[in-house]
Amino acid sequence: MVDPFAHLPPSAPMPPATAVTFDDLERRAKQALEAVTVTSERLRSARFQAATADSAVVVEVDGAGTLVHIALDDAAMNLHASELSKRIVNLAQQAAERAVTAMKEQIAGLTEQLGESS
Repeated sequence: MVDPFAHLPPSAPMPPATAVTFDDLERRAKQALEAVTVTSERLRSARFQAATADSAVVVEVDGAGTLVHIALDDAAMNLHASELSKRIVNLAQQAAERAVTAMKEQIAGLTEQLGESS
């Protein structure tokens, strides 16, 4: 037979050692909101680039990994369309990977900051 109370802790959680007031909770919530807003703005405004070795093709993505700019020089314009498109796609993937890495770092920092404020 399955114990319907097995998922419950053995005893009720203890109250915190010091009293927590509504003002404390409100302050922490405001700090958390501010930290999330700052991190969100930082990610929104971030730009990440990837380029070919000769910089004939340069792509730029935003903090979410969305392609926002492609720069092509004359050498790139002389490439066959299929080769040019492959380079653009590969570079966009590289830049997006950088954006994802930066996003993970920002979120880890935010999580650490929020953990310290509680």
